[in-house]
Amino acid sequence: MLHGVKGTAGTVGATVLAKLASKLERDLLDTGDTARTLASVAENVPRMQRLLAASAERLTNAFAHAKPASREPAYVEPIADDAWRDRLHAIVTLLDSSNLQAIALSENLSPHTPDTHRADFERFLARVRALDFPRASAIARELLEQA
Repeated sequence: MLHGVKGTAGTVGATVLAKLASKLERDLLDTGDTARTLASVAENVPRMQRLLAASAERLTNAFAHAKPASREPAYVEPIADDAWRDRLHAIVTLLDSSNLQAIALSENLSPHTPDTHRADFERFLARVRALDFPRASAIARELLEQA
């Protein structure tokens, strides 16, 4: 159960909850004192419930205020190559951990992509939107090598 909570919380960006579940899972697997570890897990259930409720509220608010994507994105001046590479590298890290935050960050980076990388970035973005994170990560790594 802790492993599932860790993975799901990490996927939706509830990092504090994911870290707590990971610590408790690790404690449960590493210790020889199962009874004491289970007691620790039980003591942390109320905290995990509060973190879950806070995360759900943040997600609900984020979706409530989200604007529908327009069909014709406005042109935005590309950012400096170093900043673009740093942002793409951060997205690769999220893709490699199957974190859905990669989708929003990729969408946000798209209008800032230098023209020289536009076609490849569109291929990358199509894979992200299709939730094909392994292929998207590979394309992003190729982009980083080219940049």
